[in-house]
Amino acid sequence: MTTPHLFIPCLFLFAFRAEAQNFFDTTYSIIELAVHFDSDSWEIRDLDTTLLQAVIEKTYEHDSTICFIKAHTDADGTGDYNYILSEKRARSVSAYLEERVSNPVIFQQELYGESMPLSSTNGEDDKALNRRVEIGLFARQRMTWLRGKVLDDSTGNPISVPVYLYGEVFVDSTRSDVHGDYELVAPIKQKVVIEVRSEEHLPQFLSTEIKPSVTSKPLDIRTYKPAIGRNFKLLKLNFFGDQSRPLPGSRRTLDVVGRFLRKQEGICVEVQGHINDPVGGDVARDSKSYFLSVARAKVVYDYLRLFHNIPEDRMYFRGYGDWRMLYPHAKSEFHQQLNRRVEIHICACSDSGSLANSPVNNAFRFYVLEGKENVFN
Repeated sequence: MTTPHLFIPCLFLFAFRAEAQNFFDTTYSIIELAVHFDSDSWEIRDLDTTLLQAVIEKTYEHDSTICFIKAHTDADGTGDYNYILSEKRARSVSAYLEERVSNPVIFQQELYGESMPLSSTNGEDDKALNRRVEIGLFARQRMTWLRGKVLDDSTGNPISVPVYLYGEVFVDSTRSDVHGDYELVAPIKQKVVIEVRSEEHLPQFLSTEIKPSVTSKPLDIRTYKPAIGRNFKLLKLNFFGDQSRPLPGSRRTLDVVGRFLRKQEGICVEVQGHINDPVGGDVARDSKSYFLSVARAKVVYDYLRLFHNIPEDRMYFRGYGDWRMLYPHAKSEFHQQLNRRVEIHICACSDSGSLANSPVNNAFRFYVLEGKENVFN
């Protein structure tokens, strides 16, 4: 009954304060939970202080938040009495939080008395459910419009295709028009990935940080026709540190690649695995780190083969260790995460067939069978 639901990505797409044409504010849910009370009491129980501490800790992560406090009672007593009791419970929770938060928080109370029960039966357990204060903490986020064009790189012509934006919390999508123009809602001072999908072009993923100045600088996106030698980075496919296990949300990116390869039956690819190495220096081919890059490539290879039925003679996988890091000596977690990646390289189908059983892959199989490291856990 009192388990908190942390970081619920519930986005309210309304602007409650606009200061300029290209900027507006919105709010999103950080945490929602409920604390409960003994009969005819407004004192916070010891067992609920842990839940309230979770709310307090979330306020530290944001410059400004809004806390909605909704107070309820059971149906014992008169309606007027219970309304006053719900007010006391709301004040009790508000006071507890206000004494302990340091960042600015706006508290808003809503009093319901007995009017909104979770359970309408009169059993003691059901009445205990109704004796509650619901807490919702919301963060403010400054938003802007991200605009630009989607262009065919070979011709420079505009194309009309789906365009997606993914942030830690915020997601938006649109379709570029016949002139190639697109417009997306984007969170300022956050890193996002922009994805462009086209049946005739390679899947395109761009990573950028949204800054206030970006509103005056359109972000044009160039797409590429499939050609031998082309690479495309899967920026929404990253891995846990020292593991071949993808981060949550990666499956959608793999499905984008799978659908593309199914439609482009004449294309063969090398699946390239990479690792992050903060120290630098090329890792040895017989090292744990190198075989981790192979394992990451094989995860993608197996997914495309098993879930999208891409034939083995159209693909092979290879590890590149730390030899091609996007950010050598990366310090931020974001840059380290981008180093832990898989890229897709378009190759001649004759290469794919001849390299499918290369010594690299055989060495990897031997490495796993010998039990040096179970890189798939």
